[in-house]
Amino acid sequence: MSLTKVTARMTQANNVNVFDYMTQAQINDVKANTASVDVTVAVQSAVNSQKTVVFPAGTYLISSTITTTNASLVGENAYVESVLKYTATDGSACLEVTGYYNNGYYTQIRNLSFLGNYTNGSATTCTAVYLYNNTDEDIDAYIDNCFFTGFRKSIHIKGRGLTVQESVFTVTLDAFYLDRVIPVNAGTNPDQKTNSGARVYQFYNNRFHAMADGSIISNTEATNSSKQYLRGIHFADNYIDTTARIMNGPCRESSFIGNMHIYPSATQTLFFSNAGDWIDINICDNIFTSWRTVGGGATAVSNQRIMYQQDNISGLIFSNNNIYNVDEDVIEVGGNLTDGVITGNSFTNVILNASASAYRPVDIGGDAYRLQFNNNTIEVDGTPANADYIVNITGSATSVDCSNNAYNVSAFDELANKGSYINVQRKIDFKNAAPTSGTWVRGDLIYNVSPSAGGTIGWVCVTAGTPGTWKTFGAITI
Repeated sequence: MSLTKVTARMTQANNVNVFDYMTQAQINDVKANTASVDVTVAVQSAVNSQKTVVFPAGTYLISSTITTTNASLVGENAYVESVLKYTATDGSACLEVTGYYNNGYYTQIRNLSFLGNYTNGSATTCTAVYLYNNTDEDIDAYIDNCFFTGFRKSIHIKGRGLTVQESVFTVTLDAFYLDRVIPVNAGTNPDQKTNSGARVYQFYNNRFHAMADGSIISNTEATNSSKQYLRGIHFADNYIDTTARIMNGPCRESSFIGNMHIYPSATQTLFFSNAGDWIDINICDNIFTSWRTVGGGATAVSNQRIMYQQDNISGLIFSNNNIYNVDEDVIEVGGNLTDGVITGNSFTNVILNASASAYRPVDIGGDAYRLQFNNNTIEVDGTPANADYIVNITGSATSVDCSNNAYNVSAFDELANKGSYINVQRKIDFKNAAPTSGTWVRGDLIYNVSPSAGGTIGWVCVTAGTPGTWKTFGAITI
């Protein structure tokens, strides 16, 4: 079996022990976990060796930034054993990596804890790890089995290429701060490495905890006019027991698959952007839920929304998600929604605040083109006064399919602005007469349960209302 670059490096005689650069007094302090003796200079010297730096168990007091063009830092066994305690409060980074690779090896950080001074809501703005490339190209960093706590930004990357897995993030405002550096243009490079900037972000099997109302992935750099071109996020199989957003800001060509978010907030939206479009986004097979208090009682906690996009979405697949307890619109788009597939989801105990305003499972402020909303189950707590449409489209609707959904509120119409819709499902029931009560829409059918020769097959609603206008259909010939 061939070895990966990371594995090969670890098996070579290319390691140094950070204790080799420290005095006995510093070593004793580290081993005692008192972190009262500054070891910044010693750690910097070890890193300067351009070898894999091994950190034995203990707590290392770091007072200023450790800088390198390529880092290979490894702690002992479990990440809680080797701790870098960063005491600065000046907005700097504990570790700053400024290049791509050196001697053929990529940056790797394994089995380390980064401990800072940030607490939720505090003014401290330090970063644990800052990764960037002076030539605005690749970085390709690998972070595995690490722990980050007490930083405004846990990992800030300005460039392309980051893999983080089996790590824990807690008490941080932004776990991953993605900072795209250059705009897309045609260029002459067919791979467009230089011209497409930041992509290739892989986040697997991590845990996010106690992040207040921060963001797991943030792409909100105010001075970065190219941030809407951020692409290539793969966020899979992560466990989120915090109120933090999953994605804050625009992105494209990205997937969020198989994650569990179980700690909601009534003021939080899990996928949020107030500027820039979302393009080609997959959000599939996730659990977005909370404590299942029956009926949304006083002890239940809800998310405000699951998704809010102020601008446009093109190429959305939102499927097979389990969603529980949402106060307002489940999916809200301020602009246009084009080429969307929303299918196979379970919306349970949603639009809980619809008695105060007309919220819907899907609310589109602009136009909808080629939208499929099919095979979803929708359960609304009680009968909210303003429960009206499952899909509301303020602008025009072209090729919109809202068929085969199951829902528990008879006041629902499938679609507000039908435009050139296709195959909109209607209610079908079985009675011995046309309805005299209840709210019905045009196209609803009642089949006659007591048919007779010379009679009719049933009744069809030709004008929506309560109970609407009904006409017989289908004469039964003798």
